[in-house]
Amino acid sequence: MVVDRVLIDDAGLRVVHCSTDPELAGWCPECRQQSSPKERVTTRPRDVPIGPDRPVLLWHKRKWRCRVSECERKVFTEELPEDIPAQARITTRARRAAAVSIGDHCRPVSGVAAECWMDWNIAHEAFVAYAEQVCPTRRRR
Repeated sequence: MVVDRVLIDDAGLRVVHCSTDPELAGWCPECRQQSSPKERVTTRPRDVPIGPDRPVLLWHKRKWRCRVSECERKVFTEELPEDIPAQARITTRARRAAAVSIGDHCRPVSGVAAECWMDWNIAHEAFVAYAEQVCPTRRRR
């Protein structure tokens, strides 16, 4: 992701306009071939606080049409699988921060969810996924 510009809105919040790195954009996730641009869309993924506040992210990305006629993936939207997976409204970093806050700092799910601007279920799912990573599994006898 590339930061194109940062503005301050009427409420005093930082608005960060981002786009996908041109070298990564437009490659079909199915056949890995360069595709044709179809249309532009803007999403607002929520992230962790950065600096004095939680900036509003506006990710200006494209929908693409795969040029390979045999490819099953006809249309796709840019994504960053490690940071902002397809159709995600919350960054991986924000989910991880919520999970650590719940699991490592014994904070209630409801408080962390509200603080991180996410639904209780999303914060809980992030915590469960984190717990499964850091806690050894036990075999039942």
